[in-house]
Amino acid sequence: VLHDADLAILGSDPAQYRAYVAGVRSEYGHVSADDWRRGRPVVLRSILAARPLFRTPVMAARTARAEANLAAELAALER
Repeated sequence: VLHDADLAILGSDPAQYRAYVAGVRSEYGHVSADDWRRGRPVVLRSILAARPLFRTPVMAARTARAEANLAAELAALER
């Protein structure tokens, strides 16, 4: 349950997820843009590789949304 609570933001609606990402980027403002673009995808891919992503039935139902949010962030980083 704690695992899913910690990762719940991943399965939120896209606008809420983008706000979360902006907050994370702000928190890591000391990291250069180039280092962020190299490092953040590593984190995102490791999350995407985790199976199951969520462990509770309620959050498992949000897996597709979480994967879409993570994929959209990856695509934005790769532009």
